[in-house]
Amino acid sequence: MRIPLAALFIQLRELLIEQGIIKIIDSPESLRDVSLGDIVEFQGLAAANPGYQIRNSISQMMPVIEPYLSLMESQLDLQLAQLPSGKPSKTAVIGGDGKQVGTTASEIKAQQHQLKYMSAIFKTIDTMFNKLFPAQEIDNILFKANGFNAITHVYPALARNERIQDIHDGHWHCIGKVIGMLNESDKYDLLKNAPVNYFAKDQLFTAASLFDNANIKIDITEPVVEGPGIRIATLAIFA
Repeated sequence: MRIPLAALFIQLRELLIEQGIIKIIDSPESLRDVSLGDIVEFQGLAAANPGYQIRNSISQMMPVIEPYLSLMESQLDLQLAQLPSGKPSKTAVIGGDGKQVGTTASEIKAQQHQLKYMSAIFKTIDTMFNKLFPAQEIDNILFKANGFNAITHVYPALARNERIQDIHDGHWHCIGKVIGMLNESDKYDLLKNAPVNYFAKDQLFTAASLFDNANIKIDITEPVVEGPGIRIATLAIFA
């Protein structure tokens, strides 16, 4: 008879809990009995680190932004072509009051140059963030548990689920080895080991905000996590 791996995992987990090898932490108070090297289990809401959120959001938007800017530029080409030959401007009537506005060829060309500039800027930002937040790097997932935070280091090379992003925004159980403790006064930067740490983070977040307007919203997790909490090397994340 073939026993499913999930069933074997559950039996092993229950045995390790029964033997006291896995410690269950479900409150800030239970952290007092936890030491470095302990194997612990907790439950919480998984949030992606800000580096992943920025990289993923911009990568998803770029295929939409580029055609949109090209379409706007084409519309300006059409307006330019419709200007009367030999005349510097075209007068149009807008609104119910018959208000007139003049649109000059130079104004349209200036708008075209602005669109080309915006397109180049967005492409540069996309390239920059893909290099500063490489997908191959360790993915830190922040678990917001009951009164404490858990920073879990998930190593893609050791993960059976190749789509670590599927874990984000869900409630999960997590088992891992404690590799760091955060007291109430301690803070931990989720971007600590990212290449972005060599640059001015405020400027990079400002660059990301170029994509953020009334129609587009990038939700970014606060990079600095406050204690109490723990840091663990992840062994298992499961429902």
